[in-house]
Amino acid sequence: ASKGGEFIRNYGLCKMLENSGHEVVSILGCKFPNFTIEKADNENYLLHDFTNHYAKNQLKDALLKFQKQPDLIKLIDDVVSSYNPDVVFIDYYYFGQYIGFFRKKKIPVIYGTHNVQSRINFQNPVNTLRNKISRYITYLFFRFHELYYFRRADAIIAVSDEDLKFYHKWFSTGKLYTIPNFL
Repeated sequence: ASKGGEFIRNYGLCKMLENSGHEVVSILGCKFPNFTIEKADNENYLLHDFTNHYAKNQLKDALLKFQKQPDLIKLIDDVVSSYNPDVVFIDYYYFGQYIGFFRKKKIPVIYGTHNVQSRINFQNPVNTLRNKISRYITYLFFRFHELYYFRRADAIIAVSDEDLKFYHKWFSTGKLYTIPNFL
């Protein structure tokens, strides 16, 4: 199966950290059927299926971005108990609702934004007034998620200087960094 930029980025970050001598544990969402990660013997990947975290209806999907999945919380709790991580890196999409879990355990959280997702979603083409209204409401939900949860992260990683400029409007400079996508 072909893999998009978010999978390449995640894999690159994990490999970079491993090659720097860090132990890395990844919990990866598998929203695509038959998606697998090729892994070497020294890699430790825990796979979890996030398919119930997506809805076909835009508004229902936007609401899901504020809900925690009990089975994922249990998995995260098991991983934290087993590995006692020094830092958690949430990479891509809308999973800010899990930051509080790590903050309660005093584990710093870095949020990798992949791009300004709310702006990307707002670019989706629509052809009816109803769809335009739905897209705008969805955009507002996504934008609120970014503003509300990103503030709780200890650091925010943007993939471009253009995205970083956008985040400077909302967040402290001391927590903003750029790490471009890489192979």
